[in-house]
Amino acid sequence: MARNRRIKSIRKSAKSAAPAARRAPQPGADRPTPEMETRVKFDLGQVTTETGLLFGFAYRRRPLIESMGVSGGLSPDELNALRFYRTAFDRSERSPMRSCLNISGVGGTNAASNLMNATPAMIDAKRKVRFCESGLGPLLTTMRGVVLDDRSFSDLAMDRFGSRLVKASSGRTRVAPKSGRHREAIRQEFIAGMRVLTDQIRHMITTGGTEEVWVDPQDDGTATIRRSVAAPAGRYRCWGDNILIDRVMAALHEKYGDVLAFKSADIAIFALQKIEEGRLRHLEPEELAA
Repeated sequence: MARNRRIKSIRKSAKSAAPAARRAPQPGADRPTPEMETRVKFDLGQVTTETGLLFGFAYRRRPLIESMGVSGGLSPDELNALRFYRTAFDRSERSPMRSCLNISGVGGTNAASNLMNATPAMIDAKRKVRFCESGLGPLLTTMRGVVLDDRSFSDLAMDRFGSRLVKASSGRTRVAPKSGRHREAIRQEFIAGMRVLTDQIRHMITTGGTEEVWVDPQDDGTATIRRSVAAPAGRYRCWGDNILIDRVMAALHEKYGDVLAFKSADIAIFALQKIEEGRLRHLEPEELAA
């Protein structure tokens, strides 16, 4: 009798564990469709909080400008300028009314574009976007399409000049611009706009501009302190003029050595806060939770 009760207990625990196993989220379970993967590049990566706590996994669309940079079609200054523009736009679109994973500006009647609901970081990002776009003039539509919306030259050419059906040797039919000259016209507009943008913000991404110091959590739980023009989204960061950043980084290296590696993101944040002592600008706790 006791043996039967033990068997029933084992069966019951196995049945209760089965649904839990099925409910467990698997990295890559919500991967993009095959059709999307043929058109755009996606990267699977971890989603973490500001302090490096693992939140889950997600597929992120690789920005078109990063693919251009890998192919070697952009100079370092041009790539930095495009990254600055893209990062400012992404930050300006974050909604304080919704999840930190949702960077959409849509929030019902309380949209993130509403100045009354925007955080100081969002207002600063919107100011940077307006500054980047102030000299683009008629090239603005093309630059927004390529840099911010990740649209190819062909897509923009078809929107403006129309499209045609092309039958490939495999028998498949695809949509293409009416003429190769149309795609080249869009490409030349992008190149011209990129040069204007690079000249416009060169002082901000090289000497005399604003830079950021940020904490980069690693997969093994450790973290490093890094310096760049624009930190990736979702990282703890401070920013200021590059002369002040030079002093903070020098103090960090003097105290912690050449490699600014720490046992955890919390320790790295504490070390950075102790060194910069309020000299740099940073996000307030309510902004970090936005």
